[in-house]
Amino acid sequence: MPKAKVLIIEDDPNSAKLISDFLKVHGYYIVCVTNGKTALQEVAKEAFDIILLDLRLPGQNGFMVAEHLRQSSFAAPLPIIVISAYTDKQNKLRAYQAGVNYFLSKPINTRELLMIVKNLIQQEREKILSVQRNIGNNIEHHLGRTHHTLQVVTHCSHLAQLMNVPSEDQTLLLRAAEFHDAGLLNPQCPEGHEQLSATIARTLGLSEDVATIISYHHYLPEGEANKLPANLLPLIEIMQMAEKTEEIYRQSPLTFQEDLQKNLIPSPFLTYLSEIISTES
Repeated sequence: MPKAKVLIIEDDPNSAKLISDFLKVHGYYIVCVTNGKTALQEVAKEAFDIILLDLRLPGQNGFMVAEHLRQSSFAAPLPIIVISAYTDKQNKLRAYQAGVNYFLSKPINTRELLMIVKNLIQQEREKILSVQRNIGNNIEHHLGRTHHTLQVVTHCSHLAQLMNVPSEDQTLLLRAAEFHDAGLLNPQCPEGHEQLSATIARTLGLSEDVATIISYHHYLPEGEANKLPANLLPLIEIMQMAEKTEEIYRQSPLTFQEDLQKNLIPSPFLTYLSEIISTES
């Protein structure tokens, strides 16, 4: 999974450095800004997972910044943690009214901060994943291909394990398998359903790596492979084989035998595919 991205809005350089250095050590990607105007510009050009916000800022104070972030189409759903020395009940209440998720007092307890950041990001990702899957399930139901997609996901999972694919890459592969045929909603799409499926995946907030796997789930043109990240190549190969197994080999075991004789099936896949095809032939 890619590093979670944290936007820190803090005009005190010492406080910003303390929080930034601590979170970097724990694997987070950090962007620091000193005012609300710059913060809004940042969330418009880069996708963040969480925002850490000071209340005393030049120009707009933290309450106003929080309100503007909640009104922004880019930042509205993001978790916001206020970190402030002004911890009286009135400030806390006003912060929560502005839409923040959590209020931490300065000086901060870094272990508490880390736990809250982890939990809020995880909760938000789970909500997004649930929405994505609900949309994906509705698309598959509309297409009448629910069984097909589940089978492709199953094949990808087994083949990835056979090839010892790292767990993070397996996650990319399975997300791609869930949405690989979404573009069939528009069978007349001039760019082909693969590219439309990839576009739908991006629109739903799935990563560019997932969209890339989807784009090539039927065919990877010669010369394209060297333009792609190396870790995606085995994932695309697995995806293509899973799709071919479900669309061709299980419908025509004879085609599987012919491809087997032509050495067109990669050796790591042989045992798994042979077992599937033999049980159905």
